[in-house]
Amino acid sequence: MPCGCVLLAYYGLSILDGLPRTSHYQIDQFENTSWGFHKTRRETIKGTAYISADGSRRNDASSSSFRHWFIPDGSSRMHSLYLGGPNEGYEVDHESRTVTGGPCACTWTRLELDRNDPTCVRTANGMVRDAHLSQEGRTAGHRVLWFSANRPLPPPGTRQKVRLALAPALACEALEYSITDTGFLDIPYRTWRYRVVSYLPGEPPPGTFRLPPGYRIKKPRWLRAIP
Repeated sequence: MPCGCVLLAYYGLSILDGLPRTSHYQIDQFENTSWGFHKTRRETIKGTAYISADGSRRNDASSSSFRHWFIPDGSSRMHSLYLGGPNEGYEVDHESRTVTGGPCACTWTRLELDRNDPTCVRTANGMVRDAHLSQEGRTAGHRVLWFSANRPLPPPGTRQKVRLALAPALACEALEYSITDTGFLDIPYRTWRYRVVSYLPGEPPPGTFRLPPGYRIKKPRWLRAIP
């Protein structure tokens, strides 16, 4: 059975466990399936990941999508909680004042930041195939090492360019990660970019991982097998 708690905990992002911190991030993604701009779709996600040393996580995110690059085409909001101690996961709906979730039917091996990788080479090679160190810089106020990869994709003439910024002082936390697919004349037709806007080390504020008081709790289908 798929483990819904994994999605609630990580929200599909490869933000690793290990260090307590609060990360404010932004994701920009774009795809063009034709010439010109009549079949383009762009989406911006702004979010915050609160991570505790015990594995608890809170994800707050909002997204806005656009067609033809600038015409609004919908928006959404997501708020999830994963409590590492009791192994419980919840999705919060503020409009209906409901919380969906409960004890998780599964457990998993937590993937943690590598605190013994001073050059971040091991971390980079684990995230990006054929990555090589290209430069140094600063992102979100921290020194980062930039790794990159440029490899061909099918069909011929298509390439994928990857850039990754890892912070050695933060156990090689990924502060930026971008993937760009290019076609004819090296023109991008698909991009995805994750970047940390601000980073606050240490345990999140008290109350971060509490369920909102007064909200109705519902049990989702993937938890109904649990008494």
